[in-house]
Amino acid sequence: MDTIIVNNQIYPLKLDSIKVNSDFTMIVNELDSLRLQSKEDFKELNNTIQIAHQKDNYFDNVSNDALFTTITTILVFSLGVFINILIKWIERLRNKKSIRVFVKQHLDKIIDSFSTNLQGAYSKIANGTTIDTGITLTPPKILSNDFQRILHLDSKELFSSIKKKKELSNVVSQIDFLSNLIPEVQEYHANALAGSNKFRDKLNTDLNKYMDALADFVDFEKENTKDYENTEPYKTINDSIIKFYNEISGKRELQKFYDEILRPNQEYLVKSNLFRTHEIGKLIANLGKDLSHLFNDLLNLTTEFKDQYSEFSGLIKDSTTSLKDNMDKINWR
Repeated sequence: MDTIIVNNQIYPLKLDSIKVNSDFTMIVNELDSLRLQSKEDFKELNNTIQIAHQKDNYFDNVSNDALFTTITTILVFSLGVFINILIKWIERLRNKKSIRVFVKQHLDKIIDSFSTNLQGAYSKIANGTTIDTGITLTPPKILSNDFQRILHLDSKELFSSIKKKKELSNVVSQIDFLSNLIPEVQEYHANALAGSNKFRDKLNTDLNKYMDALADFVDFEKENTKDYENTEPYKTINDSIIKFYNEISGKRELQKFYDEILRPNQEYLVKSNLFRTHEIGKLIANLGKDLSHLFNDLLNLTTEFKDQYSEFSGLIKDSTTSLKDNMDKINWR
């Protein structure tokens, strides 16, 4: 048995007593720790209450008039900012509407006036140009500033003014296409005219040589053939000379010259074999051959010119139709 000495006296010591004392010590320590923690929490709570109380006291020290003035100032300032924003917003709406109205007016002019008239003018050239009339000195010109007024608008402002972006993009594309087509037509027309003039100059020169050769043939027959007035070669060539000066000379009758003089004479010279047996007949045949080539070259150029203008007219029609279709999908108001 374990013992313990107290005041020089020996006492027996039980294990249960040691355990109880140990548990009691732990409890006391825990309680002391909780007491200290509670004390700290109380201090923190007390500080919080004091701070809140000080804030209440701060507002208590502000007068009602001062508080009203401060709140009113804030409200007035906020209202002013809001009104300013509202005014700018309304101005933007008005500006967008004015842009829509502006663009719509010029688009209507392009569709109703410019495109219609230009398409008709191109069609007239395509249908009315012949080898006799020749190519006009200049292409049709219909003055319009509507294209540039639309294309010179700020694209950012324009697209911000209209919700239908895809349709507006198509509208701008068609306007750009029509605007660029006009100078292309002018350039093509100038080149075609230059080519036509080149052929015509050569044709006129060779035609004069041809008519001189016909006259030489008649003179030759007069001098070298008895009873020449009754011979077929003389009558055939002489009749063509008379026909030329009575019906063709000084007129735009190239097609008639080809159909009624040049081709018949060429066929007769071949049929009668004069293109081989007659010296001047041979010259006439060679000149006639060159004239035939020049005529056909000029005719082909004229035909190509007519076809190209017909295509120009079709392009304007298709572009205008697309332009109108996309315009109808946009709210311009």
